[in-house]
Amino acid sequence: MSVPVSVVRGGKPEERIAKALSLIDVENGLDTSYMNINRIYHTAIFNKPAKYIEGTRLRKDARILIKPNFVQIPLESPYAYTKAAYESTIKTGEGHLTTPRTIRGVLKALHNLGFENLVIGEAAGGCQTDLCYKHFGIYEIAKEFGADVVDLNWEDSVKIQVPNRVTLDYVWVPKTVLEADLLVSLPAMKLSLSLKNIGIGTLPGKYYGWNRAGRYVQGLDKPIHDQQQFTRMGKENDQSIGLAGEIVDVCTVNRIGLAVIDGTFVIDSSGNVHRADLTIAGFDPVATDAVAYAVMGFDPRKFIHMPMAEERGLGTADLSKIEVRGESIEAVKIEVAHPRTVRGRRIKIA
Repeated sequence: MSVPVSVVRGGKPEERIAKALSLIDVENGLDTSYMNINRIYHTAIFNKPAKYIEGTRLRKDARILIKPNFVQIPLESPYAYTKAAYESTIKTGEGHLTTPRTIRGVLKALHNLGFENLVIGEAAGGCQTDLCYKHFGIYEIAKEFGADVVDLNWEDSVKIQVPNRVTLDYVWVPKTVLEADLLVSLPAMKLSLSLKNIGIGTLPGKYYGWNRAGRYVQGLDKPIHDQQQFTRMGKENDQSIGLAGEIVDVCTVNRIGLAVIDGTFVIDSSGNVHRADLTIAGFDPVATDAVAYAVMGFDPRKFIHMPMAEERGLGTADLSKIEVRGESIEAVKIEVAHPRTVRGRRIKIA
């Protein structure tokens, strides 16, 4: 049985998101029938499969965490020049950060399905998360749908052992993440997609690169976030397991049940922003990321965390096993290469 992933282009963001979720039948997909069909992904749909399920369906009072991608505060923001902004290096945030209309679209779609126990949670890296919330009007958007807003960087956390670890023996999981019954990963469409949005963005800490999982790991001589080296032309032994392993370990503990990739904007290799008006959605985060990588012109398995995630049952990166609904990959392919810099050199993964 193929794994469904939807690709929608054009239209207003909220309409595009509604169509993308409809194409994967999100109303009926948030139940155990999908897990029964795809038994390898049995634990990948709900963060707590035993709780908040009645019969075969997620209960309407289930706690749903929507995790956007806010890394830094844009330079255009008045908050960029405050002490709470540590790294203000992006001009507008377009192509780097999840757009507020996409967040609103996901909230609206879930609310229209009858889910009212919604929460937006993020742990920004280059600034205090609150700055992004205020700049993008997230508090007002959340209020419209009765959703909570939390800063995962400042939450009490629980120590969870990582089964079948790659890099981390354990992770500290913020309580909002731990108590969520469904995790929705909502990244911007760039090289860091659904898995990294949860794998890095849910680790609690005061500053980017610091986390209570431990800054140093046995066998590594650098902080985890500095450990990743990128594959060139498939030479996988040139790549560290540090960051890739961390992504997989955290996503093994914090299971993504729904991924919605915000492709409103994309960035080319010169750093120029282009409007793409894309939404890519799926229940399987590995498959959803794989489709997004293919749309951007990359082989999904050249990103070392993708086969790692596949091996640990987080999903499939095999495009032949994915049913793309809506637009085809070829129809929406973006003929730009995102920048990837290693010590000042740009490289293309292909």
